[in-house]
Amino acid sequence: MHFKYLLFSAIPALVSCAGVPELEHLERRTAFADANRAASAPYKGTVKNYGGPVQPNIQVFLVFYGKARFQDKLKTFYNGIVHSAYFDWMSEYGVYRGSYVNAYQANTTASNTEPQNVAAAVIQKYKLERKLTANSYFAIHYGPEFDQATGNCKEYCAYHTPTTYNGITFSVGLMPDCSSKFYHPDPFSSLTCVASHELIESATDPTIEAWKAADGSGAELGDLCFNQCGKVKDDFGNTHVVQYEWSNAAAKDNSGKGCIITKPIKKVTTTSKAKKTK
Repeated sequence: MHFKYLLFSAIPALVSCAGVPELEHLERRTAFADANRAASAPYKGTVKNYGGPVQPNIQVFLVFYGKARFQDKLKTFYNGIVHSAYFDWMSEYGVYRGSYVNAYQANTTASNTEPQNVAAAVIQKYKLERKLTANSYFAIHYGPEFDQATGNCKEYCAYHTPTTYNGITFSVGLMPDCSSKFYHPDPFSSLTCVASHELIESATDPTIEAWKAADGSGAELGDLCFNQCGKVKDDFGNTHVVQYEWSNAAAKDNSGKGCIITKPIKKVTTTSKAKKTK
């Protein structure tokens, strides 16, 4: 897939996907639909950092492109999830809680659907240059009228990729209107499960050079736990459906089961010697 870059250069993050040409890191429909394989062959290894940076305190810019659905709910989701235990366990990867900046409406043009270009246009429109950092993540949610432009949810249902604007490299995520097609029977819960997958992977692998499977497959934290959703409560009392993510620490302490939402509570067992009776 070739992107036209508007006013900035992007760093392609090329990852091979079975049955799909070389693309930026993306979530394949086949992956989300393959629950049986996930259940029968869970990952047994670890993830490692291949030398790339992380986003220690991810900074979420929520963008709506077109008639994106669930706008108010998505604002609550992103603001809440970065203030929740969903991020607390990721200190093992050098990632901590983040922040939610604001929500923005992008101008829609037929030639400007790529997420890198959408992010650039939003930065210019709202004069966000001074807010940009390496921690920035533009979560771009598209309306259903752009299904064809975003792949019709056939090759992927979301992806994230790095881009550069005015010398600052950050990440952008493309979220098509696939929420009724995957994961959870509730469309919004389906959407947040996919969105959380990309959020965590941006934080731990923003330039597609950091935390990935040690087996060389290129799989990131969310890929190793696809099709597994659960619930987490944020600091404001809201409950969100999110995807499980891979934890090396949990895999070590939990008999190889590395997919978690929050840090597991270790069970402490005590044994006492029986007293002899006379």
